[in-house]
Amino acid sequence: TVHKRREVYPRIKGVIAISEFVRHEIQYPAARVVYNGCDHMPDRGPKGPNSARKPGEPLVVGTLTRLGTGEAHYKGGHHFQLLKAACDRQGLPVRFEIMGRGDEEDAASFREQGITVHLNADESEKTAYLRRLDLFVSCSQWEGFNLPLVEAQALGTAAMAFDVGAHP
Repeated sequence: TVHKRREVYPRIKGVIAISEFVRHEIQYPAARVVYNGCDHMPDRGPKGPNSARKPGEPLVVGTLTRLGTGEAHYKGGHHFQLLKAACDRQGLPVRFEIMGRGDEEDAASFREQGITVHLNADESEKTAYLRRLDLFVSCSQWEGFNLPLVEAQALGTAAMAFDVGAHP
């Protein structure tokens, strides 16, 4: 941050940030905020009574995240696993699913816990997955803008996230 303020910011004409949070994080108060959107998602309309779960079916809770090393550190996959474990302890009828980039080794710990894993899906698979969920949960610990959260909402799926990063 000191390097940016001393060496970079004096040499530029402006900065574009993706959220108020990022503007604050980069310590460039004059940054112009340009919000991302989800115009690329198809408009499937609201979920109607025909899309509701049938009696006795478990609630389907899912997330979309990176499963491998690197960004997975702050994406919160371990929090998703803790949520699954807490629901299991309470005997709640919830099925957990996770979709993301990774390999079989990355997916192993989720599968061992009974979480359904969808690896390396394409855009149409992602759209169908997000629409099918009853609840989308983002466990990310740092987001400049949480596109999967907004995509799930745009597809009519209830969505929640921690009160951190750009979420507030």
